[in-house]
Amino acid sequence: MIITRYHNLERLELQLQFATPAFLGDAKQQAALRAAPFRGMLRYWWRILYGHQYDDVTKLATQERKIFGDTETGSRVRIAVTGEVSSKIGGFPKGEKFTVKNYPVNILEYLSYGLFKYERGKGNVYQKAHLLPGQPFDFVLDTPSAITAEVRAALWGLITYGGVGAKCRNGFGSLAIAGIKKGEMPKPTATLSEAKKHTSQQYSALNQGSKMFQTQQHFDSWEGALSKIGIAYRDARLGLERKHYFDRRGLVARPIEARNENIPKDIRGGRHPKFTFMSVRQDKGKYRGQILTLPILFYEDEKRADYRQMVDAVHNSFSRNGALEGGKL
Repeated sequence: MIITRYHNLERLELQLQFATPAFLGDAKQQAALRAAPFRGMLRYWWRILYGHQYDDVTKLATQERKIFGDTETGSRVRIAVTGEVSSKIGGFPKGEKFTVKNYPVNILEYLSYGLFKYERGKGNVYQKAHLLPGQPFDFVLDTPSAITAEVRAALWGLITYGGVGAKCRNGFGSLAIAGIKKGEMPKPTATLSEAKKHTSQQYSALNQGSKMFQTQQHFDSWEGALSKIGIAYRDARLGLERKHYFDRRGLVARPIEARNENIPKDIRGGRHPKFTFMSVRQDKGKYRGQILTLPILFYEDEKRADYRQMVDAVHNSFSRNGALEGGKL
């Protein structure tokens, strides 16, 4: 049977590897290398790079559906991910520590909060296995020529600034290209330049308020790079307001859950993703942490001014942090 949407496909074959541990799983919640998370994040990064072209969410969703499909329409994009990547259940002992009430806390556990449970006498015990970094696997992308440039640009954004799996906004599941077997994936310079001219939307999209920060230091391990940006993010977030207050932190991301704290109902029970994307870049055996920010047009009109002030405060904190420097998109 000939499926029209799969006619005249252009193929890109890459060897990828994880730069940081990836929390990916199958239907049985076992660690597994699967195409679905890559497809979902590719769709997401297409929206980030091309969201500026659409003046409302409905038009954006319509075009997104034409490319990536939905429950009624098949995708025009085919992805295959194959290979053997080892997995492990356990924590990350080498992360940088910070102190809470005289108790040392691993910043990597702070960033992976929700993936473990505390057990008396054992500490934090991870419930799910993660795929180990540094092991190449094959990634194949097939697209019709009419959409190849946009989809490959989205893939470039995903690999350069994002990741896949649980806690990918916190730097887990970061990707690196181990080799290109077939095709090309150039940097979408014109798309990036055009997107940065536009104002923010009510969804994550590159805009004129976006900034990129990266560690000045190149590290010998992913733990060092991720720890450094994790500490910078935590410092910026906690610096927004006094302890036991959550109004400004609730603008960074929701929900917020903290034991024995009186958190406002809309923040404890609300939901919106953070505007920061932490990731780790790997190059020639060295690692560098980076934080991309994508401020949105906050969906609650009465809190938009407060949201902009929060974004400015986080940006200023990153700029003052001696471990980070401004980077170019």
